[in-house]
Amino acid sequence: MAITYKAGRRIQGTSTDFAGIAGVTGGWKEVGRTTLGSSNADIVVSGLADKRYYKVLTSISGTNNTTNRYWRLNSDTGNNYSERFNYDNSGDHTQTSQTAAFAIINQVGTVPSFSVSYFANISTKEKLFQIQGLTQNTAGAGTAPNRYNMASKHAQTTNPISTITLNAGASGTFNTGSEVVVLGWDDSDTHSTNFWEELASVTNSGGSTNNFGTGSFTAKKYLWVQAFVKNDGACSPRFRVGTGGTIDTGTNIASRSSSDGGADGTALSRDDMVISISSTSENHFINMFMVNNASNEKLAIHNCITVGTAGAGTAPQRREGVSKYSNTSAQVNIIELEDADASAGLGDGTIIKVWGSN
Repeated sequence: MAITYKAGRRIQGTSTDFAGIAGVTGGWKEVGRTTLGSSNADIVVSGLADKRYYKVLTSISGTNNTTNRYWRLNSDTGNNYSERFNYDNSGDHTQTSQTAAFAIINQVGTVPSFSVSYFANISTKEKLFQIQGLTQNTAGAGTAPNRYNMASKHAQTTNPISTITLNAGASGTFNTGSEVVVLGWDDSDTHSTNFWEELASVTNSGGSTNNFGTGSFTAKKYLWVQAFVKNDGACSPRFRVGTGGTIDTGTNIASRSSSDGGADGTALSRDDMVISISSTSENHFINMFMVNNASNEKLAIHNCITVGTAGAGTAPQRREGVSKYSNTSAQVNIIELEDADASAGLGDGTIIKVWGSN
C-alpha cells in the first residue's frame, strides 16, 4: 500500500513503504532469545545483529544452588571484566580484572529473579552495561524482595557484541523455563516490529481523585509501565495491580526501596507498591518493568522522580526500588494509581501508559 497521511499528523503504511524514510523508526526490536527447555549451566544468546544498544530482559525461574550469576560477552573468559555494584543498597563494592561480570547477586535456590540490563555496543570501545534486578526472596508478601544495581564494563575493543551468555556459577544450573531476551536498537532502524506493544493509555480528565486506573488490558509476560502524576496538592502515588480485570485490595504486595540514596526500607503485606516520594505537592514521573508469569510471584523494578521544590535552585527527589505481587494463579491485566494520602491528589492530566510483550 502507499503511505497515507491521517488526522493528527499520523502516517499509515507498511514496513516496505517506510523503508529508507528518515525519522520512521521501530524502537526496541527482539534480536535474540533463549528459553531453557531443560536445566542448564548457561543461557546463551548468539548470532546477535550488531546494534548500537541492547536491552536485555532476564527471567530466571530458579537454580539448584545459592550463588552469584555472571554475564560473559562473546564467550570471553579472560580477565577483562570489572564492575561496581550494591546489594539492598548496602554501599558500593568493586571488582576488577574478573573472568565474568555479575548478573544476579545472591539468588537463593529455586527463588525466581528478574532483571533489566542495558548494553552500549561500539566495536572499537569498551562495552558498558548497567543492570537493575531483584530476587523474590521467601515467598509471600510478608518478606520483601532483594534488589541489586550494577555498572560493568568489558575491556574488549575489537569486535561488537555477538553473543551474550548468562552463567549459573559454582557448578550451578538454571531451571527449565529460565529465559534471556535481547532487544536491539539503532538510530538508523526503519523496522515496524517493535517488541513493546501498547496495551493501555489513559489520561485523567474527570477531576482530582484518589484512584485512577487503566481498566483491563491484554496480559503479557513482560510489562513496561510509565506514569506521569499531575499532582493536585499533596500526593503519595502508589501502584496497585490486579488480575481478571479487578484490582486486588488484599495485602499481597511487598516492596523494598530507597529515597534520595538513603538506606533501604521495606513495606510488607500491603495492597500497593511503594514507588514514590511521599506527600509532595509536585509532579511525579514513574517508570516500571514487571515480569508477569501467571504461576510465579510478579516481580517489578521501579524508579520515580519528583520535582521537589520548583526551580533549578533545588534538586529533584528520587525513589528507586523493587516490589513483588504474591499472586501465583493469574497474570496482571489491570493497574491503577492510588493516592496513599487519600487526599485526592491525582489531578487532571495524570497519565498511565502500559506496554507489553510475550
